[in-house]
Amino acid sequence: MTIGTCSRLAAVIGIVIATWTAVAVLPAQAFRRVPPSPAAAHRPADGGVAEATGPVAISTDAGGNPMFEQVPMWPGATVQGCILVTYSGTSLPADISLYGKGLGSGLDVYLDLTIEVGSGGRFADCSGFMPAATAYSGTLAAFTAQHTNFANGIRVWSPTNTPESRTYRFTVTLQDDNGAQGKTGSADFLWDAQG
Repeated sequence: MTIGTCSRLAAVIGIVIATWTAVAVLPAQAFRRVPPSPAAAHRPADGGVAEATGPVAISTDAGGNPMFEQVPMWPGATVQGCILVTYSGTSLPADISLYGKGLGSGLDVYLDLTIEVGSGGRFADCSGFMPAATAYSGTLAAFTAQHTNFANGIRVWSPTNTPESRTYRFTVTLQDDNGAQGKTGSADFLWDAQG
């Protein structure tokens, strides 16, 4: 049980690999409803405006769009995308935790993932991105196994002002391993704000 207030925001990234070639399919930005709490803000599944019901609120600049469009991938291929996350709650300081959930048939063990946090850049445009910290570097499988909730999520940002934003840059590389062929995978990345 977590004591405090929370707001959750999810970005869905799915990866599909065909047996003859690798293809990354990253579906529409999705937001999950979380059970109502006395002091929480929720972003509806349709990507609409966040409904503030308490002292925490978190949003992105994705506007319901996918972080990546369908992109051909082959061994060693890399895709990169940025997303601007904004905390606009009144509970300060707040803690922002990033965690995930993986799905699929095992592709996640062949995907190297680097998540950097910084400033500059915005959704679908990483130009001008200035990294301040590397939040994670490893496989997608390890990320979703190790970071499953707010308590064990990655915390690299604690807003002290409102609104306050950080840009997250996701870099995904397909390993040069024949074991990846025919595998599928997806991941939900969730930003959880508690104050």
